[in-house]
Formats: sequence, structure tokens, C-alpha cells
Amino acid sequence: MFSKKTLWFLVTILLISFILPACSSSDANKTSDTSGTSHQAEQTKSQTEQKKEGESNAEPVILKFLHYQIEWADRIDNLSDEFNKDVPNVTIENEASSDFYTILRTRIASNDIPDILGLPTYYALKDYKEYLLDLTGEPYWDEVMDYAKLSVTVDGKLFGIPLDIETWGIIYDKDTFTKAGINELPRTLTQLRDTCEKIKKLGILPFGEGYKEDWIIGHIFRMIIGCDPTPAKTMEDVMAGKIKLKDLEACKKLFDFFDIVKENCPEKALEIDYAAQCSSLGLKKAAMITQGDWAEDMIKMVNPDINIGMMGVPISEDPSECRLYSDVSWCMAISKSSKHVDEAKELFSWIVSKPNGKKWLETVGEFSTRLRAIIRILECLLRTR
Repeated sequence: MFSKKTLWFLVTILLISFILPACSSSDANKTSDTSGTSHQAEQTKSQTEQKKEGESNAEPVILKFLHYQIEWADRIDNLSDEFNKDVPNVTIENEASSDFYTILRTRIASNDIPDILGLPTYYALKDYKEYLLDLTGEPYWDEVMDYAKLSVTVDGKLFGIPLDIETWGIIYDKDTFTKAGINELPRTLTQLRDTCEKIKKLGILPFGEGYKEDWIIGHIFRMIIGCDPTPAKTMEDVMAGKIKLKDLEACKKLFDFFDIVKENCPEKALEIDYAAQCSSLGLKKAAMITQGDWAEDMIKMVNPDINIGMMGVPISEDPSECRLYSDVSWCMAISKSSKHVDEAKELFSWIVSKPNGKKWLETVGEFSTRLRAIIRILECLLRTR
């Protein structure tokens, strides 16, 4: 028989005989794995470099982009530069014009439609669908929220990527409100009347309105339709003459609000343009204007230090009906006749992807009011999902 010491010695030797090969095998595997990982990394790096080299050697492509968002021209240029860093052979030629529709109709008539069009959403998109590429089935739609898809859907098909949530309401001068002793924002028609009276005591016009351009009035009617429970059907019925705008409950309520505005704005508001309207607030000649968040840039061009905010529109004596009106306002669509469809699709995929979507939001975020509005909307959407 073995003594206990001998037995433990043999067990120890036996264990060592198992452990050493295992350690040796483990070390060998580590070396092999590291070598494999290193080789894989080099291979991936090589593939990436080859891709970039291939793109840089690819034939240069210019995507022509026509739109009407003049305020966004510089921001779109910046985003285009970012895209060009990732796709070096593709350059975006950005053309923004206040005479957008005239230019577009001329290009259509001469068969010279730009590769990409910046178009209004919903019903306006329907007018041009015959010239647009059907984007239904593209992989990036999973990144787009369902409510936003509705804005670019025509006859069950998707014709553009939604770009921005714009918000329309009352932009107001916070400092003027403080001087007037207005501690709470008005949420009912009665409260709005009281607010106007307090502002007039300072010798300041409550509302600095301007309706010379038809698009401003168009926004008002768009909000009326947007308040309807079935906006798409209602719009079709209005266009077909089946119903009249004045018969819509939302229209009646919104015009109760504008009755107050009319009593407290310039007499010749129909002769005042958008620039003059924004200037009236920037120069503190008026305390409020009914406009969209896009107006912030122009207001601050007049007065960079102005302290402004945005509030909802009171339309009744029910505070819960006081709200900001927000929706997707425009989109990017691809011309069916474009010779660079693949490159245009690549741009769309790039914009919709999460990292670049964030860049887009940060670019838009220079409009602080707009950014806050987007955050509020996103918070509401998250709460309902």
C-alpha cells in the first residue's frame, strides 16, 4: 500500500501532467486566436481602405437638389459636406429658391428635372407623384416612425423621406411679457384678451401680423385640416367641394382666435410681408406674432439678443385645446428620370441612419425653439409607445 505522502505525491504529479498540456494548449489557442483576430482586423481594414479607394476612384457624380427652404441652404450645404466625406465621389448641388414652383414647372416642361426634389408633404406631394420614384420597400423605412410615413404616402406608396417636424404657434417676447406683468401664458380666449390689454398699456402692439405672402395664410388652413380627426379624407372632401372649410369645427374655433388677433394687430396686415412681420417682433414693436419656429432665424437677424419663446394657440375657453401645431412639413424625393438613382438612394439611406439622423437634428438644432419643439414631440411619442 502507498503511504499518504506517496499517494498525494502521485496525485500531484497526475494533476500537473493534466494542467501543463492544458496551459500549453490554452496559450497556443490564445496565440492562434490573436493571430486570427489580427489577420481579420487587417482584412477588414484592407476591405475598408479598398472601399474608400474604390469610391475615390469612382466616376464623380453630382446630385442636383432643388428645394424651397431658403433658410436651410447653409445647413444643407454643411450636411452635404458630411455626406461627401463618407462618399467622396458624390457631390450635392444645393439650389434653394423662393420661386421654387415656377422653376420646377419649367424643368418638368423641358425634361430637366433635378435628381432630388424638396417637396411639401401630404396633399402637395400628390401633385408631383408621376415624376417621383416609388421608394416603398427601401430598407431604411424601419428607422422612420409610422406617423411620419403618412406625410409622404400617396395611394399607399412612399414617395419621399420626411425631413423635419415644424411647429406653428405664437412666438412671443418674454421680456415684454414680464414688463407687462404677465406671469402665466394665456391658454383660453379670455386670458388672451387680458394679455393683449396688458401689453397695450406698455404702448406696444400685441400682435405684429403679416399676411402678404399666400404661404402664411396657407399654413393657417393647414393647421385647420391638421386638427381634423381624419385630415386626409377631409382634405379630399374639401377639394372635391363636398364640404366647406367654414363648416369644420376646427375652422370655427381657430377663427375665434384670429378675431382677437385682428383686433390687436396692424390695420393693413394683408400688406405686411414675412420679413416685416419678423422685424416687428425683433424690434420690439410687437409682443407676439403667429408664425412657425422657422421664423426664429430671421427674428434674431434683427435682434440677436431678443429673449423669445413659443406658446400654444388658445382657440376656446378650454385650456386643454390650447396647443402648438406640429407635423412633418417637407420631404426629399427622387426624380423618376434621374440618371443617378443609386447615388440618391445611398444619400437617403445615409440621412435616415441613426448617426447621420443625429447630425441632421443637430444641424436643425441651431433653431433652439425648433429643437425644443422636437424634443416635446418626441417625449409625447415615447409616452404613447
